[in-house]
Amino acid sequence: MDIYLTEMEGEPLAPIGRQLRLPSLPEKFSYQSGNSFLTFNVIEQGPTILVSGLELVKISWSAVFYGEARRNNPNGLFREWQPPETMRELFRHWNVTRQPLRINITTTGLNYDVFLQTFKSEDSGAFGDIAYTVDFIHNIPPKIKSVRNNVANAQSQPQAAQESTQASVQKAYTVVSGDTLWGIAMKFYKDGSAWKRIYDANKDVIENAAKAHGMSNSSQGKWIWAGEKLVIP
Repeated sequence: MDIYLTEMEGEPLAPIGRQLRLPSLPEKFSYQSGNSFLTFNVIEQGPTILVSGLELVKISWSAVFYGEARRNNPNGLFREWQPPETMRELFRHWNVTRQPLRINITTTGLNYDVFLQTFKSEDSGAFGDIAYTVDFIHNIPPKIKSVRNNVANAQSQPQAAQESTQASVQKAYTVVSGDTLWGIAMKFYKDGSAWKRIYDANKDVIENAAKAHGMSNSSQGKWIWAGEKLVIP
């Protein structure tokens, strides 16, 4: 078994060149699909775990990037040594930038487009190891539909009505778990700093959802929840 992570880009998503073979496998990984939560022990269950055909929600594991002192002491989970600090910085980059990735766990049938939702790491032991935990969530393309607003006084002002109708063609997006306004802005505008534009267009929806979840406000869109229906201006 091997785990490969490939950077993706474009619509439809396509590999852009960089591919990582995970230097060492986790002892086990968890696979969440719908209401099912499955845990597979890589050592105990052998090399073949077929779980294809299930709808992915999340893949998680905890593992170790081995320090240089242990690069010549392989075990059953070791594949190829990579500097642990380099691996930590790469995973941090993927996490912060929400880099689209494709995860392929060979012999399992798992091959999905994902985002690295969470990455936590800490120095471990006297050999320069770095222990880490990751959660990958399914990168589902946004469902886009046209929304046209009613134009008042169309008969009395035909030219203004036509311009208003053209300007009111917008995109609708439903928030999913793990979304941020920055990430949504990246999807639609390729510019995360455009998040304020989305927030301003949906301020009432976002603030009402925050209050419904027991918060005084959304901290200017920092807190959003799955199911919120946003208009993308």
